[in-house]
Amino acid sequence: MTKLAQILTILTPKDRKKFRELITTSLFGGKAKHLDMFDLVCKNKSLDKVSVEDRLIQSDLYKMIEKYIVMQKAVTDEKYCGQKLLETFRLQENQKLFDTLLNKETETNLQHPDTNYGAVLAYEKWKFDLLKSRFTNVEIDTIVSSNDRALILQKLKLSVNLASQSTLITKDQNFGLLPHILTYIQDQQLDKYDDIGLYYYCWMMMNFTKEEIWFEKFDTLFKKVSDTIAEEEKSTLYFQGINFCIRRYNNGEKEYGHILMNYYIEGLDKGYLLLNGWLSRNTYRNICTIAIRLQRLEEAKKITIEYKDLLRQDDRESAYHFNLANMAFSEKNYDEAIISMQKVDFDDHLSNLFAKTLLLKIYYESGQIRLLDSHLDAMQVYLQRQKIVGYHKLNYDKMIKYTKKILKQNPFDKESKEKLIAEISQESSVTDKEWLIKQAMAI
Repeated sequence: MTKLAQILTILTPKDRKKFRELITTSLFGGKAKHLDMFDLVCKNKSLDKVSVEDRLIQSDLYKMIEKYIVMQKAVTDEKYCGQKLLETFRLQENQKLFDTLLNKETETNLQHPDTNYGAVLAYEKWKFDLLKSRFTNVEIDTIVSSNDRALILQKLKLSVNLASQSTLITKDQNFGLLPHILTYIQDQQLDKYDDIGLYYYCWMMMNFTKEEIWFEKFDTLFKKVSDTIAEEEKSTLYFQGINFCIRRYNNGEKEYGHILMNYYIEGLDKGYLLLNGWLSRNTYRNICTIAIRLQRLEEAKKITIEYKDLLRQDDRESAYHFNLANMAFSEKNYDEAIISMQKVDFDDHLSNLFAKTLLLKIYYESGQIRLLDSHLDAMQVYLQRQKIVGYHKLNYDKMIKYTKKILKQNPFDKESKEKLIAEISQESSVTDKEWLIKQAMAI
């Protein structure tokens, strides 16, 4: 697929029609040949021979579409438009237009507070006032305070987003000035501002998981201001609340299981779990898994069926059949579980490891020991060949190790058995710890 054909997939049918109407305008400067090529590519037709001129035409169209996408993004961003208009009116020294727009934007920002935009408005006003008099009475403290808040908020947002991925890799992350900023927030009590407070509590919750107070503060504030948060930010923050509950639940605090499940249900109802309109296969799988562990099987079935169509087409069948296999396994319908697992084919390592772990448990509980032995060896090779790193590798290595130990355990050696159970119980990071302990106790 050519670059032109790829970028066309981004445009909706409505946008394609609108863009086509603009091709030959002075805005893009296209010719009839550009229109013809656009129509050809839209119809998925290929040229018999691609000449140098054809490539140049396609290159022109590609650049036009890039420009169109940027323009569409810009005009739908009201704050960006407001900022650019204020800048234009200021440079033209048009007092009336500037004041009218500034008052309008200030009132709007009071209704829907945005620290970054507030700082922009204050700074634009200062620059315009400076044109009138170098000695104008300017509230510099207010401008500096607004700017500081905007910078602090930007750093918090960036850090939260980066930290959400840092557990997937082994390298320690350097967050630069953040430790000093956190101290400054505490000293100046800047968490009194909802936007800074929300991200500050989120950061503390992510990094001090043993201190429940940060989750409580985050949860309370998120519910208070959720209607004012941009959709992408809302999703990022909400998933951090979920991750906190997962860590506490995996640490043995079972009460967080139901808090987590309720978070998932609310996130589904309000669309917080959707990214660009889609539900990720990992979230879909995790919801079903926690529901099964909490014995909320009917909810697992309902969510598996009702939310299947919100999965991307490429993920849909594998994720759906994985959930079916998981539910069948929980009801000890092992043959049915294996049939569903045969329809599971993931293309990312973590999803594959989830599937391999479920198959491990199916083989174990159904007594297929020879298959299990081969599966454990293959799983170990997979971890090594795919270069799985971080805590994921550690977790699955331990899952394999303890499953093998359970298989070799002498059922008549009570002391050795108790020692194995204690060893598993003391592990801070191992996949399906409860399942392993249950199997060790049942020997």
